[in-house]
Amino acid sequence: MDYLARIHKAIDYLKDSGRIHIQRDIVAAVNGNESNVTQALKGNPRYLTKPFLKRFAAAYSDYISEEWLLTGEGEMVKPDRDMRPHYDAKASAGFMDGISEGEYGDNLKPLIPFMRNYDFTIEVKGKSMFPEYRDGDVVACKISRDRLNPPVGEICVIDTKDGAVLKEIMDVEEDCIVLHSLNPEYKNYMVGFDDINRIAVVVGLVRSST
Repeated sequence: MDYLARIHKAIDYLKDSGRIHIQRDIVAAVNGNESNVTQALKGNPRYLTKPFLKRFAAAYSDYISEEWLLTGEGEMVKPDRDMRPHYDAKASAGFMDGISEGEYGDNLKPLIPFMRNYDFTIEVKGKSMFPEYRDGDVVACKISRDRLNPPVGEICVIDTKDGAVLKEIMDVEEDCIVLHSLNPEYKNYMVGFDDINRIAVVVGLVRSST
């Protein structure tokens, strides 16, 4: 899907949601020229540019994801400010056991009190990160936008083609990252960049009651 298809999909959604009624609403929102906006929405490459898309995304930032509009990655619609996605699959603190990156469906959960700056939550499975992270705990995560420059020294959920794991990123080598378990019973291991879908830094923890 290209720029034109994505912006029209976003406009259709905003119209269905009652946030756009006529084209002049878009012109006013982006503080633009009506003729230029018309040309952009017709797909004229002189006007349908990244700066225009960024202005559009900024104007409707509560509803439309700029990343999706520019790249097609992730979800088009932003969740409610007071809700966040929760993955049904678990982040293995032991062995990778499968998560489809980006698939959480309609599973949104209320924002964790006193914790706003995170993108999603996921449950911990296993004991390789014990005692800091226990089986059944829920971690809140902030997506790292640069997959090829992972945050060394941070505890992260690494979504790989074989599943998601909760680990400390210990080191970065030429074509892989070295993952470290806090439980000394578990050995470090490496995951190649080609096998990584996305990395998210753990920014919060909700302790399991069990």
